[in-house]
Amino acid sequence: MADPSIAFGPFLLDCERGRLLHGEMAVPLRRKAWAVLVHLAQSSGRLVTSDELFDVAWGGAAVTPQALTNVIAEIRTALDDDAREPRFVETIYGRGYRFLGSPETPKATGQPPETLVAREREIDVLTGEWERALLGELRVVFVAGEPGIGKSVLAEAALSTGRLAHAPQMIGHCVETASEREPHMPMLTALADFAASSRAGTVVSKLRDRAPTWLVQIPWLCEADERSRLELSLQGVATGRMVREGAELLRALAGESGMVLLLEDLHWADLATIDFLARAAVTASRSKLLILATYRPVDADRGGLPVAKLAGDLERDGVARTLHLEPFSRDHVCEYLEGRFGSDLAGSIAGHIERHTAGNPLFVRSMVDKLLSLGAIRRREDAWSFHGDAASLRDQLPADLRGFVTQELDHLEPPARHVLRLASLLGNEFDSRELQAALGDSSGSLEDTLDELAGAGRLLRSAGESEWADGLSARRYRFVHSVYRMLTEETVGPLKKRALHTRIADGLERLHAAAPGAVAARLARHFRLAGRAAPALDYLDQASVAAERRFAYQEAAERLRAALDLIEEALPPGERAARAADLWLRLGSLSVLENGYSHPVVARLFTRARAAAEAAASRQQEFEAEMGLAVYSLTIGRPRQALAHCDRLTHLSDRSFPSFRPIAACWSAFAQAAVGEISTARRTLEGAMGIDPAPGLPRYFDVGRMIESLYSLILANQGEEELAHRRASAALARSRSFGSPADLAHAAVMTTEVYVLLGDACGASRAADLGLHVSTENGFPSYRILSEFYLSYLDSGAGEDRRLERMTRALDQRRVLGDRWQESFLLALLAQRALRAQRPAEARVFLDEADAFAAEHGEAHHSPELARLRAECALVDGDRTGARNLLRAAVDKAKAGGMRLFEQRAVTRLNEIARGQERGPNGLE
Repeated sequence: MADPSIAFGPFLLDCERGRLLHGEMAVPLRRKAWAVLVHLAQSSGRLVTSDELFDVAWGGAAVTPQALTNVIAEIRTALDDDAREPRFVETIYGRGYRFLGSPETPKATGQPPETLVAREREIDVLTGEWERALLGELRVVFVAGEPGIGKSVLAEAALSTGRLAHAPQMIGHCVETASEREPHMPMLTALADFAASSRAGTVVSKLRDRAPTWLVQIPWLCEADERSRLELSLQGVATGRMVREGAELLRALAGESGMVLLLEDLHWADLATIDFLARAAVTASRSKLLILATYRPVDADRGGLPVAKLAGDLERDGVARTLHLEPFSRDHVCEYLEGRFGSDLAGSIAGHIERHTAGNPLFVRSMVDKLLSLGAIRRREDAWSFHGDAASLRDQLPADLRGFVTQELDHLEPPARHVLRLASLLGNEFDSRELQAALGDSSGSLEDTLDELAGAGRLLRSAGESEWADGLSARRYRFVHSVYRMLTEETVGPLKKRALHTRIADGLERLHAAAPGAVAARLARHFRLAGRAAPALDYLDQASVAAERRFAYQEAAERLRAALDLIEEALPPGERAARAADLWLRLGSLSVLENGYSHPVVARLFTRARAAAEAAASRQQEFEAEMGLAVYSLTIGRPRQALAHCDRLTHLSDRSFPSFRPIAACWSAFAQAAVGEISTARRTLEGAMGIDPAPGLPRYFDVGRMIESLYSLILANQGEEELAHRRASAALARSRSFGSPADLAHAAVMTTEVYVLLGDACGASRAADLGLHVSTENGFPSYRILSEFYLSYLDSGAGEDRRLERMTRALDQRRVLGDRWQESFLLALLAQRALRAQRPAEARVFLDEADAFAAEHGEAHHSPELARLRAECALVDGDRTGARNLLRAAVDKAKAGGMRLFEQRAVTRLNEIARGQERGPNGLE
């Protein structure tokens, strides 16, 4: 709760509403002037140093002494004070200032009471939860209730009084309109405000060390070159990394002194914020952190957000509790009235007001304000009294909040009413500069109108200032409650609303012409509601890009789907197919980032993209779609199907895009190698070497590096061990310099496989460790699981049984993802481990699975090894003839595919059997 209101001379500092009153009139003050005046008044009679006032108004930020001088001058102007003969603010030259007024806390002023009504238990609960948090146990408190029930008032009171008032606080507000939900915006705004305080150095240091995905989202916290490096190093990382780093950042910021994070209006949150809260409750569980979140259950359900589920899950885990706020009883209304008018008046009208408002605190206050404006409650001398009777006023009083807002609007002059209705379409809180742009009014009188409305305080209030990149500032305002904004908007008819959205869209577009992407989601919404589909489509496109930069791929995809819905309305027939192909391609890429390449939706999206590209006769888009389908087929272990896509890639590149040939060759060689055509794959790659590939395809991967990695794998298969080793090392080094985490994880996994084939256990372990680290850090489950599989296979410190158990678990996890590429190779490694563990029956099961998979999907790359391992099983059974036959078959298969490494292994084993050397299986270590 704010400090008590302070009266001095003819002035009143109404701290609850954040305004200076001269009698009944509001006196405008900017944010810093307000903060300095309140601090001076609270320190009446005491010398307040300039340094102290700099801390109060600027949070210790470096500003010139003139800034404070200007603020003091603004205060003196507002108070009609004279620096030479001061009545209120005296200058102590060279030291600071002293407040000369005689402040006192007024009683029964008619202003809302400064003590919180009917919420003592809830304040006690919040204080207790904070004390638990200070013991090192993260706590989450959800404050739930209907609109106007006092959720924000309770949160503000808790953070302004008692022990919580001294805690470091981060405060974020969720955006009201669903289509404007910027991913992670509540946390980003809270973090930016927190960093803008005197803690900026500490915050930036922790962001750099622990949460680079968050640092890159707040441009003014880092230099341009650092931001560019960060953006490159974070390309294509999974959504989970930002969520995890944010949770770790909270734990670090809380530190030893603790911290409170308040998230207001969680029913308007984006899904990324909900995910973040769920993760934070786990990752930061042993931190001195209290998370306080307010929400309306009904609106959360209507918006499809799982806020109530999150609260329930965290409560079951013992991390959270929910405070459900109830309406005021008659006694509570009486207490409220006593705080405003004293006991004489309260008892006579409390029952009537409670019945009329159903105890909704917001409506109670609105009703009392209405009675004051009607003169039904009046002050004579020092006493307040009620004039008339409740029955006679019933027809004059609004029946609900909607009626209250309607009456207030009707009593305004038409220009002020128009301003409020336009503002209601901008949002619960808005910037006067944006509103002015929408009005097209450059007269400068708008802020006067808004200040007058905020001074009355029944619908609007001041909300400080906003600083713009061009150095200008503007005042901010907010509706007294979001319900008032919504009800004000409801008074605007459909045709009028469409016209107003047009004015807002055009105004915002002009105002943000230098950087429209920053407000793309808002522009898209206003243009859409204005019935202008073409610009709405473009801004939805830009909003998707902005969401992707925050690694919020689900939200980015939602905006692309909304754009697809507008294509027919927005574009002429000849332009629709190419634009649709572009959107479907981007949806496919986002699905890969969100779900991995093996998810069935990936194939559906790239198929839609290919159809649209063909309709548009756009060969480049067709190439991109075909490539997506080829990689999908390879990932799910269907190389024959991939070959068909790759043939079309080759045809398209040869026909139209020579710079695409290396890309087509890369994927063709992958498919050829998978079906056992190793020599063909080598020729394909060598034919593409020396051609500079087109940049950006595929996204986040270096085609030249991929060719180098695959080439080293083919060299290993063909027995050129030294050259294979050298090329694999070069590919890994190239990937490190490329800077993409996805490319590095892929390079590490492929290098691991090369080293496993070459029998370099140390090199394979190092590469697998790198793959595990990069994929875990950045959220690549496919590469992470494969790295875990290889590390389990290579773990010489574990027993064979333990190795088998971990490898089998990793393979099962991989299948859950849908990843099947190289599965016959992984099953061969499992069979080898089973043989070493003297479990031949289990080895046969793995080999049977591998043969069945190869037969169904055409993956023949490792068929010689499967035959060789079956020969080992035959030897265990004493079937030397069967073993020799299997080994000869392995030799034939290896020769046919150009797989000299496997051929040599089979020949070596045949020779050992001929000499009577029947040791255990060799080869893959």
